[in-house]
Amino acid sequence: MGQLMVRSPDRERGVSTTVHHRLESTATRARGATNARCKAAIAAGLSVFLGCDAEVETIPEPDPEPPPPANGDVDVCAMVSFEGAEDLWATADANGARYIALTFVGSAELGGEKISSFDNDSGDILVAKFDSDCELQWWRVYGAPYLQRARAISIRNDGEIWLAGEVTVGIVLDPHTLTGSGGFVARISSEGDVLSAELFDGISIERVAPAPDDGLLLLTDDNGTLGTDLTFRRLDPLGAEIWSAPFDGDNLHFAFGADGRIAGVASFDFNGDLDLSQVGGPVLTVGEGASHTHAYLFLLDGMGQYVDGHQLDAQNVGIQSLHGDDRGGYVVAATVVGDVAVDGQVSLPVGTGNDVWLGRLAPNLAVTTIGRLGVVGSDSAPVSGRDISVAAAGPAEGGERMLVWSGGSISDGNGAPFEIEGDSTGAFQYLLELDDAAELLDARPILRAEAWSLPEHNGHSAGVVHLESNSTLRLFSP
Repeated sequence: MGQLMVRSPDRERGVSTTVHHRLESTATRARGATNARCKAAIAAGLSVFLGCDAEVETIPEPDPEPPPPANGDVDVCAMVSFEGAEDLWATADANGARYIALTFVGSAELGGEKISSFDNDSGDILVAKFDSDCELQWWRVYGAPYLQRARAISIRNDGEIWLAGEVTVGIVLDPHTLTGSGGFVARISSEGDVLSAELFDGISIERVAPAPDDGLLLLTDDNGTLGTDLTFRRLDPLGAEIWSAPFDGDNLHFAFGADGRIAGVASFDFNGDLDLSQVGGPVLTVGEGASHTHAYLFLLDGMGQYVDGHQLDAQNVGIQSLHGDDRGGYVVAATVVGDVAVDGQVSLPVGTGNDVWLGRLAPNLAVTTIGRLGVVGSDSAPVSGRDISVAAAGPAEGGERMLVWSGGSISDGNGAPFEIEGDSTGAFQYLLELDDAAELLDARPILRAEAWSLPEHNGHSAGVVHLESNSTLRLFSP
């Protein structure tokens, strides 16, 4: 086993065996230095290569980077290119600062410093903070000789952040050393200092939602197989587990309401049932031979027990987002085909092809259809076989922000459509701005990405964060 390491741009915070810092006009990297944190890692049972002669590599100052290029009609305010990157997550604080977490391999230039993963066969975790003007404030890299992955990042009301991830053999999160294989949760200050860290040995983390009390709700896979043996785990603000509740379903999205209750939505079809019986809810199933995907909206109390639920049906339902709104309730975004019905009652007429459905849930989970987006021709009539589907959705001030794929001009059914040529190559997505009634205000093209995030805090959007297929990270102006 090789060495575990944490890297930081701040000299006094350099941890383990690799430290990046400035020496006049050069950046110097020293490997092999033994320090107390490495000793702590050895004491924890991790094998670390120590005692080798330090290799010092002088890296010339890079030439100033040109300004980031435009991306469709959306302004790019920051850009970082990696040799390989995935697992993008982002969150934002009340001041519009964005916190990024991702998994990367190879090297990159960030803030004038060269960062690198342990080797090209394992991924390390990068966490970085950009202010509201997209200026880099700090970054941290947490690495080990085997794969570790970023799973989520979330802002707390007190300004601290939660980082969730997965490790193969262990990780040093200075000054904490975790050993074992599984998911971990770390509490990090707004300045990048790790305050606490906890490993869930043998358990993977699938999804995360922040709680109103600055705690956290995890969905964990206790058997290592997605869709089976899932468990809700509620953590307090210090990261200690308060309660756990089993869950058996697929494609789950969930969020806390202002009252501390939890709203969720999950899919079920002929491949698998949705079983909420262990928390006091129903078991939902479809008949043999059925080919449709259904969804179920449900409400849990503050201890994870079932309160109420509603079935959402169409010819097909693909839930993509559930998030809180400024009314104490929630907004659901889904790609649908056909009539949309809630508990058997049609709430929106049939569309042609894939459409986007938006629904608002009251705090008690009462469902109201906000609207539906579809592809139309020049006469504003639906175009058969031309689809629109939602990739991501999130709250924006006074309405909703959404990333979609579209095969043509987009209409909300009110007024003239937003004319979009569509792109048969799939090179572009479209960033939509909608008001509180789901009326379309704007639609702008944006290069298609492999991963994306619409960070927000208390209903205020902080722009778009994009990770393209060439491992280029782009931040877009709010």
